Amino acid sequence: MGEAEPTPLSQQDRLAIVKGQYPGLDPEWVRLWNDHGSGMVRSDEVSPQEYRLDPAKYTLTYPLYGGPEVFHVEDREIPVSRPGGEITVRIYSPEGTGPFPVHFNFHGGKDALSPAPVDSIPSL
Repeated sequence: MGEAEPTPLSQQDRLAIVKGQYPGLDPEWVRLWNDHGSGMVRSDEVSPQEYRLDPAKYTLTYPLYGGPEVFHVEDREIPVSRPGGEITVRIYSPEGTGPFPVHFNFHGGKDALSPAPVDSIPSL
């Protein structure tokens, strides 16, 4: 008998990732998201003013696992052409010579709902 396809059935898990939806995602990450994040409110569903009244209500608490300590944090300005200007990227590096795995987190809100340090925890 094959595995049943999980289907979000309630508001609680409305953002759950169903099997096969994004085939390149690490299955462990999908499990963590479905266990801890699938009931979250999307940033386009709450105003910055409402968020600031109760940030904890809208903040995903990530389970923390052991990993490398951050040895170096560096902000770099990267030129962009459309629109012209620069964007800041933050690079977290563990101690050692590498090579190291890479995690990209595109924070599109310019800290509208949460400051960049909130995003640093799952990046480690």
